[in-house]
Amino acid sequence: MSVPSPSAAPIAAQVFDIRPFSGAVGAEIVGLDLARPVNDQDFARIHRAHLDHHVVVFRDQRI
Repeated sequence: MSVPSPSAAPIAAQVFDIRPFSGAVGAEIVGLDLARPVNDQDFARIHRAHLDHHVVVFRDQRI
């Protein structure tokens, strides 16, 4: 993994929702495009969703 240079443009935030499933486990992440770079704040939200719900689902992704 390379470290971005100081002149690198910041990665834009994406707008997405975390929708818990009705059962005890799992959530769906809607609106996130995994083909685009994910900034640190968005990654932290995804990671927190994984920790909170144990399973996260990303539907219809082209990665």
